[in-house]
Amino acid sequence: MKTMETKTKYIEEQLNRYGSITSWIAFEKYQVTRLSYIINRFLQRGMVINSLPVEDNKYVKYILISQNGAI
Repeated sequence: MKTMETKTKYIEEQLNRYGSITSWIAFEKYQVTRLSYIINRFLQRGMVINSLPVEDNKYVKYILISQNGAI
């Protein structure tokens, strides 16, 4: 069983490697069901992440803009 800390690390690595993530990718690859919670924690740390509605607002794609708040 993966801890929230481990899942958070996986999501951060995904964003750094591919630049984006969706809730489906998070669930399928990392068994993360609370992606918005993890994204919110990243935002509090100063990461700049945009959200883009996909397929008529059925889900959101999170896109990493900057790791440390600098654009």
